[in-house]
Amino acid sequence: MSRRKSSAERISYLLNLLMAGMYAAGGLTLFFWKLPSMSDKDRYLLGGVLLAYAVYRFIKLHMRNKNAQNEN
Repeated sequence: MSRRKSSAERISYLLNLLMAGMYAAGGLTLFFWKLPSMSDKDRYLLGGVLLAYAVYRFIKLHMRNKNAQNEN
């Protein structure tokens, strides 16, 4: 018998997914949008850090979702 997700769990999942997507979008934006106030090195470094953090959040979210499904 599977347990339905509560509304709070769904909202938490969607907000985490949204934030991971925003970190990825921010990282890609820094990679491809030239900012006059930042050097290329700093821009690529910050973009890479944001992309790595977005990947970490996606993996963490996927693992939590997978573990919740295995418990049911």
